[in-house]
Amino acid sequence: MATLFWGLACGDGAPIEAGPCERYAGTSTEGFCRARAAGEAARPETLDAYCAASGEWAPLCHQSFVRAQLAQGAVPRAVLIEWCGGGADCALEVLDLRPAEGWSEQRALCLEWAGPYAQDCLTHALGRWATGAPTAAEFDALIADPGPDAALVGGWLGAVVACRGLRACPAEGPTAAACAEGEATLRAEPHRCPQPIRGPAGPPPIPPSPAGSPAAAPAR
Repeated sequence: MATLFWGLACGDGAPIEAGPCERYAGTSTEGFCRARAAGEAARPETLDAYCAASGEWAPLCHQSFVRAQLAQGAVPRAVLIEWCGGGADCALEVLDLRPAEGWSEQRALCLEWAGPYAQDCLTHALGRWATGAPTAAEFDALIADPGPDAALVGGWLGAVVACRGLRACPAEGPTAAACAEGEATLRAEPHRCPQPIRGPAGPPPIPPSPAGSPAAAPAR
């Protein structure tokens, strides 16, 4: 039977299982072990207390637990983000693998939860769209509502125009310049066009530039 760590869980005084890390109890390795084992050893009702006991490895602990739940596919996105315990890296993984269907909603989620990785989150979302099955209606919707990152959106619109043959860059508006620049670059160097995503919904295998524009990715 696994050793138990006694602590408060959800305020009810429930025991927190050490699980597979019993052999490391009292050593400097214990916290890391607990974090890595969270997917198997922790439970939703004891997650916060279990991860708190892993000390400096608490963010990894939450992410390990959430990653295990993501693999099962049944837990709602909002609950998964709550289980991240405020970890931006964890939230980014959730939003990459459980994205919202619409750009506006995904953008709001990225800005609210991804913290320092918000730009990556937005770039991944646009990359999934551009390398998936973009439609003319979605293209027009992005032009109409690019949000505060119009240059980022415009760059990906240009990639869709140049590499997918869909629509044309707008003649004016906040996305026009970046779209035209991205289109020109990728028409001149088509080998740099973003490639389809490998896997169901993960981030695209396209290294973003500082601005997240596909046109600035290094040549392959």
